Amino acid sequence: MGLSLEFYAGNAEEIGKAFCSFNLDKLRDGSLTVAYADFSLHLSPVDLDILSHEVAVILRCEPIYLLDSLVEAMCEESAEHGADKVAGEWVHMVARLADEQLEELAHNWIAGIAEEHKDPSVQVTPDAIRALEELVQLCRVAIQNNFDVVHSWYM
Repeated sequence: MGLSLEFYAGNAEEIGKAFCSFNLDKLRDGSLTVAYADFSLHLSPVDLDILSHEVAVILRCEPIYLLDSLVEAMCEESAEHGADKVAGEWVHMVARLADEQLEELAHNWIAGIAEEHKDPSVQVTPDAIRALEELVQLCRVAIQNNFDVVHSWYM
């Protein structure tokens, strides 16, 4: 665990170029993106699939898993970083969450992470709730403005 995981909304090609050249400031300050969600919460990639599962439980729909929804690599493959365009189906699923469902989602998600990693010390934090709020808003903005969503990770 412990990757830096982020989501961006905007033009996937521009985001990919900036990310692959590690020009992260332009991605985070709004120069190249319209929204940013920081999931640097000491997570592993499987933790975002746990999140996807819990979103589906709350929405009472079939789960669409993030790792299955990474449809186009925006960087050359690397063991240290990656950026991928996210399928619209996943973006639409997340955007359907109501603001009042996010606290329940955070608790269910963190409980799933604790179970997966057999670590009962994992707790819901304000940063986890903030990350979920940012992600849902990012997905809504991307849909409303017909932007891509890109998921990135780095060590």
